[in-house]
Amino acid sequence: MRLGYSLLLGEFINAEIVSYVDCKAFQIVCPSCKEPVFKVLRDANPSAIHYLSHYEKNRAYEADCEWRMSGISKEEIETTNNNSRGQRLKYFLGVLKDAVLNACYGSNERKKAEKIASKIRLSNALKKYRNFVVLENRKAFASMPEGEIAKYFDGYIDDIIEISGSFTPTAFSLATQKKIAQDIWLHLLSTNAEENFMFLLSHAYLTLIHRLELANKERGVLKYEQVIYTALCRMLETNTNECDRILRGLASEPIGPPYAVEGSNLFRKLTSEIEHEKLGLLLQLPYFEKIKSISTPQGSPDGGLPPILATSRRDVI
Repeated sequence: MRLGYSLLLGEFINAEIVSYVDCKAFQIVCPSCKEPVFKVLRDANPSAIHYLSHYEKNRAYEADCEWRMSGISKEEIETTNNNSRGQRLKYFLGVLKDAVLNACYGSNERKKAEKIASKIRLSNALKKYRNFVVLENRKAFASMPEGEIAKYFDGYIDDIIEISGSFTPTAFSLATQKKIAQDIWLHLLSTNAEENFMFLLSHAYLTLIHRLELANKERGVLKYEQVIYTALCRMLETNTNECDRILRGLASEPIGPPYAVEGSNLFRKLTSEIEHEKLGLLLQLPYFEKIKSISTPQGSPDGGLPPILATSRRDVI
């Protein structure tokens, strides 16, 4: 069969985009009988045939499932997947703040980090800059095709792979991680999500400070990195006029390849680095662990499935 159904994600999945290990990790089953299936790849070449197979080898059994699946329309697949995508987004937005804090900081660091991040969100001196960032991001991303937005996430992934050698175990895992992160990012750009956007911005600001401190310990920082680090720290401790003066000073300092695009300046570089960290924070959140934890009876107060994944257990035929 060319089509499976992920009980974990609540979506129909095409056989071509998953690997053998994905079938277990994402609880991929036959959309007809709901029995587990495994990935089969016939001939490893460009014209290879990808399909999912029952563990049960009874031909009549498989034929019956294939016949029933032939009645699933493209519209039904699209509707089911879009509904599941919307449910996941709603859930993750509800736990976004805790997820960021838990993913970024140890138990001993969390309270201190949130205190500093709260200072970033509430600082009158940084108000103008915070508003500039949200408006710039809306302008840049709101009407951008999803494929183009994905390239910004890819930039962060490339950095992580260069440092650690890998990001996620499989291509499908990575694509799913990106899709969830991108859905959250696009929602955060809406006008009714500004509180969560500013929360993410504040922790990206703090993450950039920490990253520069770590770089200084490991290799020393470049001159422009030292200027940006000093500006980030000073803006947290100053008044509005001085903060504006610091930002104007950054805007007057040119920077180009290989550290930035031609014709850029340190203000743009700073803003770009904070944007990079915002997307990175979203990419690194433990989405699969969260989904798995709520897809079990223990994940719901009443012992049943929570709303986000309840539909994934229905008979979709």
